[in-house]
Amino acid sequence: MVRSVNNTKFLNFSINNVQLNRFCCEILPQIHQNIVSLTLDIFSMERILLACKYPNLTIVVLINFLSDILLQYLTDESPIFRLLQQQIKHLTVKCDKQLVINRSFTDVCVRILAICRNLSYLNVHQWLITNHACLSIRDRPPNVCFSSNLRTLSISVDTFDDCLCLLDGRLEQLRSFTVRIYFIIRSRMNNNNQTTLCNLKEFSLISYLHTTAYDCRILPLLRRMPNLKTLTFGLNIVRLTVIVSLYLNEELLIHMKYLNKFIFHICTVLPDFEANYFLTTNDIKNTFLNWKYSSVSCCIDHFSDGYSYYHIYSTPFQMTDFMCLSNSFCGQDFLYVTNV
Repeated sequence: MVRSVNNTKFLNFSINNVQLNRFCCEILPQIHQNIVSLTLDIFSMERILLACKYPNLTIVVLINFLSDILLQYLTDESPIFRLLQQQIKHLTVKCDKQLVINRSFTDVCVRILAICRNLSYLNVHQWLITNHACLSIRDRPPNVCFSSNLRTLSISVDTFDDCLCLLDGRLEQLRSFTVRIYFIIRSRMNNNNQTTLCNLKEFSLISYLHTTAYDCRILPLLRRMPNLKTLTFGLNIVRLTVIVSLYLNEELLIHMKYLNKFIFHICTVLPDFEANYFLTTNDIKNTFLNWKYSSVSCCIDHFSDGYSYYHIYSTPFQMTDFMCLSNSFCGQDFLYVTNV
């Protein structure tokens, strides 16, 4: 079957040495011209890519990512430099188990975008919440992570400032941006860039540490995206009033006339001493009666530390992570959740 043209466009090379030898010596020479996608272990990547020429190869998925090894291939002297520079358009780098520090991860991302000039899709967003590396470029020169071709990016960044750096014009063709931000704090750098992000059609923002910067940082960024068709975000927001339908419509959605898909999980963390009246779940649900997007559910927790958590979220719940989970939640809406 592996020799059939119809079954050799996409190959996964997570195999042992005996199988690898056979593929490289016997099978790849017969099918290499048909292959458009390869899934490669970082340790066998060089051998497979040098076994043959792949004239139609444009998609590569790298697993078992190790920054030190990958950086060796992201140089002008690398034996696969020309392939990366001229052919690869889609690149995914996965690492679910290895601990990678921010600096090494950032070095890898910077080199990928510098070398892979034809890259239109980059996904380096495969890390678990408790064991993931983040891009940190806010203190690096403004010409890093530049690309005139990249249209889709999925990545984790260290701070909100790093997210703003990626949206300062260095990725001018970006259409779809999925970003997980480790923490979002009030302004550390001047945010005077009010340039409209006209090309952006899809945006996803996830950040699970508590933030007090939604109104002063996140909301102004979202308002720069008037042409969005799809918006997803999961946020844990500390503020003095609960976010409900009226607030979302008047402060955000009124600026997005093309939006047709809005998926969210917002947890408003409200200090009890600021509350004159505690909203009920029915109070919150009633604000979404004329909601034009997916159905919305809610849950409220009052904790002994003096804070109440007001969750509103799209149903069925489509995210893989759930923040501040408690016994108040029923399980039927959370089939895709893998991290809590």
